[in-house]
Amino acid sequence: MVQKDLKEQIVKIISNHRTGVLSSVENNKPHSRYMTFYNDDLTLFTPTKKGTEKIEEMKKILQFLFSLDLKTKG
Repeated sequence: MVQKDLKEQIVKIISNHRTGVLSSVENNKPHSRYMTFYNDDLTLFTPTKKGTEKIEEMKKILQFLFSLDLKTKG
């Protein structure tokens, strides 16, 4: 698959699936959250309030795993 085609497929998938899990490791323990997402091309956004635990964790930990719920559309 050509890189452009791969990017188009990825954007199509993330544009049609708005729920997923954001996971990280904090203090040697896995930490996962069920979240909603939206995208602008390959950049993902999630709504949250400033100063929440999520924001503080993301500032400290720069590596995350993101998985989509492909069974649910929208």
